[in-house]
Amino acid sequence: MNINTKLMVLLIFTFLFFLPLRADIIITKDDMILNGKIVEDKKPEYVKFTNKYGTFTIEYKQIKEIYKTGSAEDDKKILNNLAKPGNEEIKKDVKSDKQEKDSLKSGAEKENFILMLDFFSLINFGELSGSLPESEGISLSGELPLNQPFLKNIHVRNIKCEISYFHSENGEKFIKGYNASAGPLWCFSEINNSFNFIISGAVGVGKYSVKSYSEKKEGAKWHLTFCTGPEYKINSIILSPQLKFMYIYDSVAPLYSAGLTLGAGYKF
Repeated sequence: MNINTKLMVLLIFTFLFFLPLRADIIITKDDMILNGKIVEDKKPEYVKFTNKYGTFTIEYKQIKEIYKTGSAEDDKKILNNLAKPGNEEIKKDVKSDKQEKDSLKSGAEKENFILMLDFFSLINFGELSGSLPESEGISLSGELPLNQPFLKNIHVRNIKCEISYFHSENGEKFIKGYNASAGPLWCFSEINNSFNFIISGAVGVGKYSVKSYSEKKEGAKWHLTFCTGPEYKINSIILSPQLKFMYIYDSVAPLYSAGLTLGAGYKF
């Protein structure tokens, strides 16, 4: 038994002695051994794994092997077997408790960036509905990943940033322009790995052109959007039909619109 093998065996038995064993072992692709309990298995996406450091989400693409055992004794047998001389499955030494904690915090709960393209068709109501009955547009949005426990506790998944083109025209009259907005996206319930129900709200500003008969004006206007609906995930592809409400502020004639939006996106 060479020095490296002896050191690996010593580290594993030290790990066994100081870590309260529960029944499950995960070996990551960088050969880190994690001992704890799998509380949720969403194959092929991720597992939720808990140990003395807390609960973590680990993606399957980071995992090399999973051992689901029934007791601490079974865990010991597996770890002892991995420590035997000649076993080439473990290429690196077992990491210390501090290294395990740091690695989990830095990588296990890595959030995903989501890019979405949406087309929307809305019905205008209020004072302008007689002149401009309908509106439509297109938007490109990205969800900025968050890792703040407070926001997670109130179901905020990400911050959604969006740029849009809005168009409403009827004869010689129109309102059209570009806008940008940002706001929180809530995910209140995850029924299974392929279906979520989401709510988002955003505040922003845009530059709009407005024409009424022969008069045409341009200017910046504040706007508010609100969306809600299901989100379907097929691996990294996301489809999301939603209800959309938009309000464009104008001191004389504000525009209120509500309707449907259909989006498709990709989770990176």
